[in-house]
Amino acid sequence: MKNWLFRSSFIRLLKKTILKPQGFRFHKKQYLFEKSLGKAPFISYVPDVFGIQITFRCNFRCPTCLFLLKDPQALDKGNDMSLEKFNWILEKFRGDIKMVGLSGGEPTLHPQFPEIVKSVKSRNLKLAMSTNGTLITKRLNDLKYFDKINVSLDGVDCQSFKKLRNGTEKQYNDIIEGIRLLRDTGIPFNLSFLLFEENLSEINKILAFAEEMRPRLLNLHSGNPHGSGGWTPLFINSPKVCSFLQEILKNNNHSFSIRLPIIFDPDSKNFKEQICPLLWSNVYIGWNGDMAYCCHLEPNPIIGNIFQDYNLNNPLMVQFRKAMMNHQYSKDCLYCQRRFVNVFPGYFDAKRKKWKLPSFYNKLKL
Repeated sequence: MKNWLFRSSFIRLLKKTILKPQGFRFHKKQYLFEKSLGKAPFISYVPDVFGIQITFRCNFRCPTCLFLLKDPQALDKGNDMSLEKFNWILEKFRGDIKMVGLSGGEPTLHPQFPEIVKSVKSRNLKLAMSTNGTLITKRLNDLKYFDKINVSLDGVDCQSFKKLRNGTEKQYNDIIEGIRLLRDTGIPFNLSFLLFEENLSEINKILAFAEEMRPRLLNLHSGNPHGSGGWTPLFINSPKVCSFLQEILKNNNHSFSIRLPIIFDPDSKNFKEQICPLLWSNVYIGWNGDMAYCCHLEPNPIIGNIFQDYNLNNPLMVQFRKAMMNHQYSKDCLYCQRRFVNVFPGYFDAKRKKWKLPSFYNKLKL
């Protein structure tokens, strides 16, 4: 009993409950999450974050899209979630959800996007979205209600954009116009670039572009090739990776914060044993209600359906959590940056004008 009372997670729950008793439900859920993360395949709470795929339609055909790598026609088979069903989810889990992340496909393609945004904010929930940016100019009035907007550009110029996104010059120009509108209207946003060995040399172009557009955060995201050819993850022993880090760490006077990508060290204990916390902290729902293990894996009815009495401890979900706990990763998880979301990758604080780096960078002799 004595040892149990002094466990850190229980002490934190007790302190928070005494100081803010009205938040007991939230703190209890946090305590249960900490107790189960990586230790129990079953959960006894409803996660706070719901990623809802409001549409499966997309105006891009990215070469590293996992949906397309598994099924080249995948994005042609989906449709939109109705506003009625979207609202049903919010009502069903009222009091449990704290944040809604709109996903797709490309979420801004949903014909009732403004109504979806209003529905979330009318319930005082936080709202986030990652978008390819092609429809920013048409959705600008709705974007001011978001708590977090991430524009995933990937290609810093039209040539690299076409390679990484299979997009057109018009789409690229639409995105640039949209980002400038976000900047000029003062709507906070993040910029995200997917990095592989093959495009690390563009870092100075990326930094110059960010200086012009002034995002709140530049998120340099470690690319996951998902088995596709022509793309190489960022490995710790790569000369290209070392050169990239040496180049980016030269400057400590950026007007925006920077999150560095995860650098993979396949021989390290951390790489072999890191557990993705999102299996315990998030719920992912497809456009037709089918559930997904995570935002990168396609929803599947065999995992369950939110509109058909879905159980958060569906046998396949439990099995997936067990595999993660036992460090039995699929190729889709192995080089996924989200598996390392609890690992500090390195960060530039724009307010303090200072880099903070993980200790393993000492090995790189930067």
